[in-house]
Amino acid sequence: MARRYVTDAQWGQIRPHLPPTTRRPTGWRPLVAPRRCIEEMLWILWTGAP
Repeated sequence: MARRYVTDAQWGQIRPHLPPTTRRPTGWRPLVAPRRCIEEMLWILWTGAP
């Protein structure tokens, strides 16, 4: 199965609905890029992975 990604046009419509990112205190786990997070959630929905 080919990997599907969020296009730039789709991302342009999704991005305004996300909260602004803030800096975390040092020592915390690094933030994941919002676009990657959305793509990973969609991958689970598309494939039906548990």
